[in-house]
Amino acid sequence: MENPVHDTHPAAQALTAMARPSTEAGSRGVLLGSRARSMDDALIEALRTELIAKGVPEGAIRKSGFVALAGAYNDRPRQWDLVVMEGDQLVAAIEFKWQFGPSIGNNIGNRMSEAVALAVDFGRAHNSSEQSAFRPFLGFVFTLEKTPGATAPLRSAQGATYVDRYRDFFRRLRDDQMYDAISYMTFTGESEIAVAEPDPTMGFEGLAQSVADHVTAFRRLREHHDPVSASVALRLSTHNNLSGVLLALHDIDSGHAAVEEVTDEIGLKRRRALLDRLRKIVADPDASEAAVKEMIGRHYWLFGGQYQGFLPVERQEIRLVCSDRSVHVVELSRPGAELVTLHGDQLILSMAVHEAVSRCMNHIRTLDLTGAAMEAVQRDEPGAGVDYLRAKATVVIGDPAHVRIDGVTAGMVERTIRSYNAHLSRVQILTYADLIDSAERALRFTED
Repeated sequence: MENPVHDTHPAAQALTAMARPSTEAGSRGVLLGSRARSMDDALIEALRTELIAKGVPEGAIRKSGFVALAGAYNDRPRQWDLVVMEGDQLVAAIEFKWQFGPSIGNNIGNRMSEAVALAVDFGRAHNSSEQSAFRPFLGFVFTLEKTPGATAPLRSAQGATYVDRYRDFFRRLRDDQMYDAISYMTFTGESEIAVAEPDPTMGFEGLAQSVADHVTAFRRLREHHDPVSASVALRLSTHNNLSGVLLALHDIDSGHAAVEEVTDEIGLKRRRALLDRLRKIVADPDASEAAVKEMIGRHYWLFGGQYQGFLPVERQEIRLVCSDRSVHVVELSRPGAELVTLHGDQLILSMAVHEAVSRCMNHIRTLDLTGAAMEAVQRDEPGAGVDYLRAKATVVIGDPAHVRIDGVTAGMVERTIRSYNAHLSRVQILTYADLIDSAERALRFTED
């Protein structure tokens, strides 16, 4: 489900002003090219304005900057759409691309290949011996016109659309750390332009904030450490590139101090960003269990500090290993699942909640029956010692904010769930609001 952006969104303002088709006479190719250049210019200026507002020095930002990437496959100077420089040092580079008109099916392969090639070329340049000390921020902005062809289900993609294919492609690029941040937007309409972001974690404002954070961190670190030490810390913060960090640390003595100084702050920022992304997903009542599990991933700290690992499972559940080696099964249901219903004039829990609790009970019963055998098989394996016979479970389901029953408040929903939990022993029910609130309090405590 796409996320429409508000009227004051900087990219929405730029696209609304520039995305309307031209009425000038001329060939279709010329008109599309002129339109694309106008929209690119508008978005580049919008990003420049956002960066300045977020504290990036205006003089450090260059539009259409030529920068040579020594060590790249093509080491000739390259013209970037927008760069941030500190003297002769490239700190950030942003590429803008687009797809307009009905030819999306013919061009999607080329667009994807271009994005991969750019990232690979950039990565080689800054992983080479000449440039290994500092890897600048690499960002990508992509704008797609939502034509009928872009939104039509594709047989070859099991019903997914081109909008979906681009979204999944950009997610893979981001998750594989080919780019530090990606902004993916769609627009549709003529007299009234509607702008949307298919994935809230790949928004225009988020990319601008990431660039600004990177520039600010580089400037702050450079004040206290030599530039090479600062770059080591930034490499760790942006790419978690352990091999690159070790390579740079091998060459300098002060790199250790630089990394140690910022590592804790980086970890907290990553947790904060994850929690913000989870909030956006939970706010969508149509979000699936799979989307939630993909977001949570291996971040079991969200469930509290008493866990030290997890066991792999294929279903929409998470099996956490507690500090006492017992197993805690987490059953994930939809954020938009119905929580309560009215029975006469009383609130009771919905059938969706009862079914999720029953699934958890089945998980526990299975572990009770098979736990002893599983422990015997794993007894001699390294890192074994999980106690399957003391399993407990938690259902994470729904959000009181999604309840739409006249006169029913979030407090009423929470009291109904608390009363139900009081009669359970090895299973408990949490809403996504409970989960996020608990993680937020723990994160604030750590930050303080």
